[in-house]
Formats: sequence, C-alpha cells, structure tokens
Amino acid sequence: MTSPARAAGGDLPHERVRLLRMSGQMISSPAPGGPARVVEAMGAIQSQDYRMAKWAVGLRAADCSESDVERAFDRGDFLRIHVLRPTWHFVSKRDARWMLGLTAPNV
Repeated sequence: MTSPARAAGGDLPHERVRLLRMSGQMISSPAPGGPARVVEAMGAIQSQDYRMAKWAVGLRAADCSESDVERAFDRGDFLRIHVLRPTWHFVSKRDARWMLGLTAPNV
C-alpha cells in the first residue's frame, strides 16, 4: 500500500501528512457557518451512529454545541438518508437530490 506521503507526490514528513489530513478533514480549523455548512463542505458524513455523527459535525463547526447540531438537523438544514450505500449519511439538503439520482440505482 502506498503511504499518504508518497501518494502526495513525494516523501513528506509524517508530521506534515498529519497536518494536511487534519486540515483536509476540517478538524484543525473548524469552519464558520454552522453544522449545515460543515455537512455541505464534507459532501457526506457517515451517520450510522447518530450520536457520533453529531459529534463529527460539531467538531468541525466553529463554536458549535451538540444542541446546535440537533437544532440544525431538526430544522432540516441537512438530511440523514441512505445515499452512498445502505447506511445512514448526513448530506446537505441542496445536494441530496443529485446524489440520490446518481447513486440510487446502486443503493
């Protein structure tokens, strides 16, 4: 298996790879805009375990609590659907239709 450093086109120090991954996953710099913005930016977040999925969203949103994530979900700011495979995922309500159109035949 190719290491992330080699896949990135060279021999990156492990610390640099770690920092790039943390940034790419929106963990080292939480995003402004709240839970719906996080879900939209990530594309989809696996949410089979609802409690842990809420934590995954809240971790990536600046100044966000569990109740903020709950309120956003309850308002329908993002959805929890079977879109990528027969497990639950959070997806943006703006992306749900095209994602389902693309993946529904295989789910």
